[in-house]
Amino acid sequence: MKDIQASITTEGISTYFTMIIPQNECEITLDGTTYHALSHDLIFSREDMQYQATESLLVYDFQASFFDSLFDSQISDCRILYDFLHAPDASGEHLYFSNIGNDALYTLELIFNEFPRDDIYHEKIIRLLLVGLFSFLDRNHSETLLIPRSTMIQNHIFGKIMKYIGDHYRDVTLDQVAKEFNYHPDYLSYRFKKITGMSFSKKLLSIRMEESMHLLLTTEMTIQEIAEFNGYHDRSHFSRNFKEYTGMTPKQFRKSHQKNHQSQ
Repeated sequence: MKDIQASITTEGISTYFTMIIPQNECEITLDGTTYHALSHDLIFSREDMQYQATESLLVYDFQASFFDSLFDSQISDCRILYDFLHAPDASGEHLYFSNIGNDALYTLELIFNEFPRDDIYHEKIIRLLLVGLFSFLDRNHSETLLIPRSTMIQNHIFGKIMKYIGDHYRDVTLDQVAKEFNYHPDYLSYRFKKITGMSFSKKLLSIRMEESMHLLLTTEMTIQEIAEFNGYHDRSHFSRNFKEYTGMTPKQFRKSHQKNHQSQ
């Protein structure tokens, strides 16, 4: 299928739309910024983003001709992904998803299994699976989209707001965001909950906790250091928030991951 190409590689430059899936834990660099990626994290990139990783990546490159009007109509309610796909000047833009859930992972597996086929159903099935993947990701984007690792959409006002929060999540407040974007705080709070399905404070907490989870899993930073890095001056406050969010203390979370990793 000439509109899509798949490869296993460690580096490259994205096309019109590229899906990047780390196969193992690794360091991945996106346009000069390096992150510690987990197995089956998922990165969507628009054209001309340079990427490089220390371990193999499964990469799907899509040409613009793949995305027809029917596809557009089927993802029109997935606003972040729809806007991402249709941004007129999207060079280097990317969205970073993690902990995407079993439904999205299973859909990725179906895409992988379908890709070698070449019959009259192949193109239609790939499109349907990609619509399903977009839908699963959109359903859970408030938990899975890592804002600090995503560029969002520069010409979309809510994308700009989310990017601003991601860049300043350690100490940002609702009043600061409202002032930055010329909104009344009450109106921004209302719009924020309407668009994301959660309050500003809950979203900010989820960003801090997701970043904390990544640091616990991928670094040797102490819990105190991770708390301070994510804007907490009181370790006990951080630990309470973390347990409420994950059901475990930071220490238990790290130990649980280490046991699971050793048993694999």
